[in-house]
Amino acid sequence: MAKRILFACELGNAVRQAEQIVPLAAGLIAAGHQVCVAVPPDVAAVPILRAAGLTLLLDAPAWRAEPPPGFLASTYADVLLVTGYATQDSLWGLLRGWADVLSTAAPDLVFAGLAPTAMLASRIAGLPVAAIGDGYALPPPTEPLPSMRPWAAVPEDYFLSAEGRVLPVINACLRAEGAEPLLSLADLFTTEVNYLCTFPELDHYEDRGDADYCGPIFGPSTGAPFDWPPGTAERVFVAVDGRHRPFRSLLNALVALGLPTVVQAAGISVEQAATLERPGLRVYAAPLDRAAALADCDIVACQDIGMVGPALLASRPVLLLPDPIEQMMVLHRLVRQGLGHGIPPDANADAAGAAVRRLLDDTGTRRRVANFARSYHGYSSALATDAIIEDCLDLPALAPE
Repeated sequence: MAKRILFACELGNAVRQAEQIVPLAAGLIAAGHQVCVAVPPDVAAVPILRAAGLTLLLDAPAWRAEPPPGFLASTYADVLLVTGYATQDSLWGLLRGWADVLSTAAPDLVFAGLAPTAMLASRIAGLPVAAIGDGYALPPPTEPLPSMRPWAAVPEDYFLSAEGRVLPVINACLRAEGAEPLLSLADLFTTEVNYLCTFPELDHYEDRGDADYCGPIFGPSTGAPFDWPPGTAERVFVAVDGRHRPFRSLLNALVALGLPTVVQAAGISVEQAATLERPGLRVYAAPLDRAAALADCDIVACQDIGMVGPALLASRPVLLLPDPIEQMMVLHRLVRQGLGHGIPPDANADAAGAAVRRLLDDTGTRRRVANFARSYHGYSSALATDAIIEDCLDLPALAPE
């Protein structure tokens, strides 16, 4: 008998979640189950999910108020506090919205990808949850949850204090619905099963301890064809949001260095891309053929883990331009392991150029990246998706009746 499976997305633009959902949903549908996806209507993942032909519930609630000026998340509790968990009333509204989604979908199993309120609503409804995501989405279940800024001197009592602000709000809502309260915020991640989709080296949190890593699931490597600019110098492939602050500084630096560069710039129009082109620099607004780009470039400049992983697997050193906290966490892990370098958000063209040259000249980083690629030779996202599908088909929630 077919079971009903709901994939729930809540925080962020849900693009990384969509990249995981699409192949997993295809496998579960092929196994005879019914799949739908609950996602806020205004996120960038909607076109990806629609293109895959999935059934969408576009009334998934998500907090849209801007964080206060100067906000810096130091722990997962901070993320919750600025996404609707600051008061019982705000969290209650989100929970009611997710309760309506669950009522409409009537799932036998909920896959939660960075969807903490969907997990809480499922707990209230007595529904089994499979939590899925990278290290950022699934922090180590310690008490308190660990620091997101290990490079910063954050007082140890801050983390207990942050959880002390959010945990009573969660528990007040749970008690109002007759559900058991959480003993700690880590209990939020006590689910039917957790699928940690990353490599240990790319886990946002260092020293997670004993963990079962499924391996990352990347988006498709296919895309629009492109041509490299002429030139014999090292080639650079750039995959960065065109609205990101150091984007133009990086482009100016690459032109000044005379490095043939292909740019995949999200968030800009075709017309805007055309205005950025110069000799030695080709700029595209559409996703490009990632496999071809990685095969022919020497280094990769990017923002998020969705490009970092494929670049390292292709033995390409990475220059990371982080913006939100999860990207800063990835940069910290890369630098600590000697797998790449970074450009700060306020970098000018001179600073960006120095960072590019430093990476090109860093033979130690090249050697370590080559070792990383050798250690995962033959890895593909299909290995992770096949293993997850096989495992979750054995869950009691999907067992034949």
